Formats: sequence, structure tokens, C-alpha cells
Amino acid sequence: MPGKNRKSQKNKHHPFFDYSSDECYDSSDFYDSDNDFYYYSSGGKNTTADGNNDNKETGNDSGLSLEKLPLKPRKKLLVLGLNGLLLYRVYRFNKAGFPTTRNPDGRYACQLAFRRPFAREFMEFCLERFEVAIWSCARERKVKGVLECAIGFLNRSKLLAVFDQDQCTDSDLNSREDGKKPLVFKQLEKVWNYFRGKYSESDTLLIDDQPYQALLNPPHTAIFLESFNPDNARDNALDPKGELGVYLDGLAAADDVQLYVKENPFGLPSMSNDHPDWNFYSKILR
Repeated sequence: MPGKNRKSQKNKHHPFFDYSSDECYDSSDFYDSDNDFYYYSSGGKNTTADGNNDNKETGNDSGLSLEKLPLKPRKKLLVLGLNGLLLYRVYRFNKAGFPTTRNPDGRYACQLAFRRPFAREFMEFCLERFEVAIWSCARERKVKGVLECAIGFLNRSKLLAVFDQDQCTDSDLNSREDGKKPLVFKQLEKVWNYFRGKYSESDTLLIDDQPYQALLNPPHTAIFLESFNPDNARDNALDPKGELGVYLDGLAAADDVQLYVKENPFGLPSMSNDHPDWNFYSKILR
């Protein structure tokens, strides 16, 4: 739902962004070209006039007590990266980083967001089969707006948690790709502690585009996709009907995440001593 500071409804149908504009917007001015931010926050509960939930279980035709019916296995936990996996984010002052073949899908403050094809369909697919958390290495204030651009408001409301840079493990080094950014890791132990031991390496999978960010995790608890290039019009990595969807269907039915990932390698290789940048990242393990 738009914030009280939204300037004008005419921006709902703005066909493009003025990259040369010097104006920045706060979170209430975020524009999404699919209008997914114009939702009411009443939730998705379907209730009758007397306040009873239509979906409430009242009995069954088998004559069995509901308490004795078999329960579905608990959903495993998926932890998904954000920038590079679900979208491409670039500062509007970084003209060299602008895609040449498409306009942005949203704008938050001074950041332009380009949604990866099938990102929202993929999120719906995952939410049906798993508990889902998002983990970004960006600051919290930079995550909120672009996250809703990537997956939509309704999907955002169904997430189990959203983690940001504050929950990452700092290496006290700077990033190899950008010397101005801290080098941080997504240490799953912090997620497990956050959920007070409800999840572990046996039922948690991290999906990211940067193998080094899983360096501190137990083996076979992550898979890695190629980073999203918004100029690649044929990108279908997140298509739920593609290879990743088939892989995750198998994971949802598997007994153990680590065993499944070990026996079914997928995507980019994990960080190991044969990686060309191993000497740099191995400093963290010393």
C-alpha cells in the first residue's frame, strides 16, 4: 500500500525512468511497474460474516479422529540470496552498470532494480514446498524496497524471515570484487540459532550466486546459480518448470539435505582448494 508521502498516482503508469534525474526517493516513493505495491494489508484470510474461518477443519468423512490422521512431514528451510539471484541492483549513478536492453522494474532510493525472469513464479513455487527465508548482504534499509520488487508484496508477507548484512559474519577484510565493501559470509549457524535449533544442516539449503559466501558452512548445505545478467533475455534459471524446479521437488521429498546435495550436484561448484581465488578466501579459515 502506498505510503502517505507518495507524490502522485501518475507514476503508476510511468513507462520508463529518467536516469539523468538528480532526485532520489525514500521507501514510500518506491515505484514498481507491475503495481504490486498497491495492495491492501488485510491479509489473505477468508472468513465468513460471523468471523469463522471458512478453511477451518470441522471433521472428516472417514470417521477417524483428526488427531489420529498422519501429519505431513515438516517443510525444509530454503535460504535464498537476493541481489544476483532474484534480481540485479545498481546505483543510478553507476552508468557503466546499466543494462542496455531493458528498463528497471523498480526504484528504491538511489537504486534501480531489475527483476530476474520467473522470480515471482519461483518464489510461489518455493513457498508451496518449503519454509523460505531471504538473506542479503546489503543493509536492511536497502533490502526492503528491492525485495518487494523482486518477489511481490504478497510473497514477501509469507517469508519466514529476512536477514541482512547485520546477520552476516564479517571477515574484517574487504571484498575481492569491490574493495570498498566488507567481505561477509552467510553462516547458516546463525540462522539455526535464530530459530533456536528448529533447523539444522539436515533440513536447510542455501541458494546463492556467490560460492564463497557459504565458506563457513557444513558441506553440501548450499547450491549456487550463475549471477543474473539483466541483458540476458533468455535467462530461465528460476523457471519452476526447469532444472532447478525439478531439483527442488526432489529435495522437498528427500530425507536429508546434505545427502541429497552430495548425491545430486547442481549448479556452480562450491568453494574449494582448486578454486582460482582459494588463496584469498582461505585466509578466513586460518
